[in-house]
Amino acid sequence: MKQVTAIIRDRYQLTIPEEIRSYLTWMATRKAVKIVLLDQEKFLVEPYWEKKIDWQEIWKRLEKAKTQGRKISLAKFIVEDREKH
Repeated sequence: MKQVTAIIRDRYQLTIPEEIRSYLTWMATRKAVKIVLLDQEKFLVEPYWEKKIDWQEIWKRLEKAKTQGRKISLAKFIVEDREKH
């Protein structure tokens, strides 16, 4: 495990030292990160990955809903769809 010491500056800014940045391929300037509080002494910094939307799957489900028309209630369709996930 790599360990270095850094200083928290004014306005609580912390610069990640190059010795650590060089190991993190995802780290870049202006990159969003997720900060997780582990306990009162530790926190974790992780890359923030936005969920990708599968538009083909959404369109496929909409087509399925459209073909069902009045054959099935909307509430029942939603319950069945949510049970799959």
